[in-house]
Amino acid sequence: MEGDDSAIRVQGYLEHDGYIMKVSSFADIQQFVLRFGESVHAMTEDELDRLTAFENETTFSDASFAVYIEKPLILKKGSSIENNYAIKEGTVAVANNAFHKERSDGNPARNTLMSIRMLEGIIAIGTDAFSYNYKLSKINLPQSLLKISDRAFNKCISLKDLTLPSNLLYIGSYAFAGTSIETIVIPQHVRKIGAHAFDGCKQLKEIVFEGMPLEVGIDIFHYCDVKYLTIYVPYHSMEYFKEILYPEPSNLIEKSETIATLK
Repeated sequence: MEGDDSAIRVQGYLEHDGYIMKVSSFADIQQFVLRFGESVHAMTEDELDRLTAFENETTFSDASFAVYIEKPLILKKGSSIENNYAIKEGTVAVANNAFHKERSDGNPARNTLMSIRMLEGIIAIGTDAFSYNYKLSKINLPQSLLKISDRAFNKCISLKDLTLPSNLLYIGSYAFAGTSIETIVIPQHVRKIGAHAFDGCKQLKEIVFEGMPLEVGIDIFHYCDVKYLTIYVPYHSMEYFKEILYPEPSNLIEKSETIATLK
């Protein structure tokens, strides 16, 4: 409705004292501020990191023996889960090391996690959350996800197909290192990609940048097979990517008129 601010669409998350709410209109923001006061604010990257490192003595276990923290609901530990698992509805984060397997643990009986189902509402995946889960091959990332932290999927060697959500803002260092991802699309709103994010992804053949990240760490394609790698970037952004992706060979980068260029 023209002139009605409440009808204007917005996108984000507000936080107050551990309570997190998705907002999609000014009416949502007004409701949240009326409830908690004007001290509420949009969550920063540091706050997302604190969320995945959050500690609380009030925990409970589900039928699969996954451990959750209450208020806010955070999946704290699921390293004993086998085969397939659906994360509990209402969860806002997967904690650091939640499903992490020890690098030295070569016992196949302890490394049987194959798929993870995430519902909308999860906004952060913590450091080493799924690292060294060698059999993990299927995971859906919700559109609500804002950050994938350092080494989140490091050495998940069976992970070949992955779709990054359009609202994603931050990709951590070594986030997908050593996976078997073949093609990946970096959504338009991603602001930051950490160093070595795709280190050792030897099956990676194509990466598409829908936008222009503000910060890109060093050697994000270290130990990738660059002879077979093509990088697609928005039209009129070739020089920008040649600079931020240095020292990657500039002949890997191709412009794409089909990708929306940021204005």
